[in-house]
Amino acid sequence: MSSRPDNKNNDNAARPLSEDPSHLPGELPASYEEVFALVPVACVITRLADGLILAVNDEWCALTGIARAVALGSTSTQLGIWRDSEHRSRFLAAREDLNQLYALRAADGDQRMVRIRTRGLLVFSAISDGTQS
Repeated sequence: MSSRPDNKNNDNAARPLSEDPSHLPGELPASYEEVFALVPVACVITRLADGLILAVNDEWCALTGIARAVALGSTSTQLGIWRDSEHRSRFLAAREDLNQLYALRAADGDQRMVRIRTRGLLVFSAISDGTQS
């Protein structure tokens, strides 16, 4: 028996996550969650429109010092990761620049210089320490 969804019965089953912004915080399909949890760098999925955090992995929680339960359903600006919405807007405008460093604020108030790689209509971000080459 195949583990693939039956597209005849569920039109949304085969839609890539990036094309279905209706997902709620913490509700990734199981296959995405498994891969997401295994990625060895900080990762977060947010809505492009407002920065609402839909999913984070353990590495992201360690980097930011923010518990998953606190992050899900909040925006990055609400959590203070970006200093303000203007900083988030500048990031979105320049997100294709792979060499850009961004200052993110962790829960302890320390600033982390990071590189952020993004993809998709939902913003999938892989975040790495910008102080290392």
